[in-house]
Amino acid sequence: NGKWGGLARLTNDAVADDNPQLTFDPSGNLVMVWVQGNQLSSLRNLDINTTTKILATGFATNYANLRLAAATNGRMALTWAEASGYDSDLKVIHYDPVSKVWGKKPFQLTSDPETERYVATAVYKDKELISVYNRVNFPPTLARTRPVNETITPIPGTTDLYMLRHTVVGDLAIEINSLNCSPQNPRLGETVSLTARVSNNGDIAANNINVAFYN
Repeated sequence: NGKWGGLARLTNDAVADDNPQLTFDPSGNLVMVWVQGNQLSSLRNLDINTTTKILATGFATNYANLRLAAATNGRMALTWAEASGYDSDLKVIHYDPVSKVWGKKPFQLTSDPETERYVATAVYKDKELISVYNRVNFPPTLARTRPVNETITPIPGTTDLYMLRHTVVGDLAIEINSLNCSPQNPRLGETVSLTARVSNNGDIAANNINVAFYN
């Protein structure tokens, strides 16, 4: 009726809650994702009893800047900037609407010496993740002898606005050195068992994977 409702308390515990992100799924359900203590959690239609764990995060402030994006087919993506081998890089974790599961491990979108900050994200045509963010280039620090008690003020680097496009695809692979034969030295005519470990390095869930061995 064109009016806002009253405030409703969703949680009432000693766990810190932060950065709630909201969207709708294709069925019209309201989906909320937020930082719940040491994990990322989600619920539907503001019902705390539907809370599910997405990812264990530990104590970190990286996820306070995460952003949720949703596609019309129900696919969702969480993107954030996280400290890495460099100063900061973008990471993402996807939700597969067919299998109704979130990815078990975040995928790193960038890997560079620059610092990524303040990401905004959206899903384009249900299969392409678009991220816009600030990219800060810090100049190298010059080593030099300086007098005692001299104050050194760091020179700020340039900040540029960047856009990243990531296509959502499946990517199955055999893990390196995971192909095994038992027994390892079979005799002529002896039955052997071949095993290999398959990793899902893509953004789409996969079940009942067929594996073929070639001699």
